Amino acid sequence: MDRLPETRDREAVEVMTRAFAEDPFFNFLERDAARRASVIEAVMSSSLVMARRQDAAHGIVDGAVRGVCLWYEAGRYPTPALATLAARARAMAGVALRGHFGPRVAARALRAGTLLDEAHPKDEPYFYLQVLAVRHDLQGQGLGSRMLTACAAQADAAGRPAVLETSKPANRRLYERFGFRVVETNVIDSSPAIWTMRRDPRPVS
Repeated sequence: MDRLPETRDREAVEVMTRAFAEDPFFNFLERDAARRASVIEAVMSSSLVMARRQDAAHGIVDGAVRGVCLWYEAGRYPTPALATLAARARAMAGVALRGHFGPRVAARALRAGTLLDEAHPKDEPYFYLQVLAVRHDLQGQGLGSRMLTACAAQADAAGRPAVLETSKPANRRLYERFGFRVVETNVIDSSPAIWTMRRDPRPVS
C-alpha cells in the first residue's frame, strides 16, 4: 500500500464512488442511481480532502488507481469537530444546490457522519479506516485484503486499536476475518444497520 499521489485524486474519487454504488446505507439515502452517485461523490470528495490534511490518503496505484484506503494513524482522527462538520456540509450543500439531491438527503448524511464519529473511542489514540475501496472491475482479487493486511500490521506495530464502519454484510465478514468485531450498531431513521467495528492490536512476533 502506497501514498496516494495528489495527481490521482479525481481518479481516486471515481474509484470510491463506483465501489460504494450498491452500499446499503447510500441506497437508503438515495434510491435513484444517478442522484446516489452524486451523493457518494460528495461524501468521498470531502473525505479525501480531510484525509489529505492528515496524510491519511493511501492506495494501490499501478498505472491506474486500483484501490483507495483512507487510513488515519493513531491520534490523527477525528479532525476538529467543527472543521470536520464544515467540510462535510460544504460538500453536501454544493451538490444539493446543483439540484442533484434534496436537503433531506444531505441532512441525513451529515447526521450519520456525526453519529458515527461519536461511536469512536474517547480515551485512547486509535487508527481509523474511513474508506476502503477497490476499483469495481478488480474486486474479488485480493486487493482489499492486501490493504487491510498493511493497516493491521501498522496498528499491531504501534500497539493501538483500529476502528471502522460498514453497512454491508459482506464487508463486515471480511473485516471480521482481520480481527474486527462489532462494538456498536447505529440506525438513521429507517436505514440499514451501520456497524462500528474495532480491532484490538495483536502481539508482534
